[in-house]
Amino acid sequence: MGVGVTAAYASSAYSAYGYYGPINGKNYRNQAYVSAPSYIQGRTSAESLSGTVGGGWMGVLPRLYKGTALCKQTSDYIYNGSPAVGFDAPTSGDCGHGTYHSYGATAAWNGSGYNYVYTFTSPNLTW
Repeated sequence: MGVGVTAAYASSAYSAYGYYGPINGKNYRNQAYVSAPSYIQGRTSAESLSGTVGGGWMGVLPRLYKGTALCKQTSDYIYNGSPAVGFDAPTSGDCGHGTYHSYGATAAWNGSGYNYVYTFTSPNLTW
């Protein structure tokens, strides 16, 4: 899954929202983005469109790419630790100056395990 990638010269670049569900009676959306506060990071967000869900119901796997190569990702999915409507998580560190994009994945609790859904690809961000 992905969308066309264009260059962006700003401090953040966001993918389109991806919508999925119902999973265990809940509908969700996800998004990948790159952000450059003082260094560049890939971020992935998950949000319930059905109100608050329980702790552990949503997971995110943020991934940061430099060019076409995976640069950074978290070691595993990060899950919401308490009831929430949505949350996001970043990668840590970067791979030096260059052109980056984010393409992550999310997890949604289906009652006995997780359904995994990729995000769309964010636009490029040059840092």
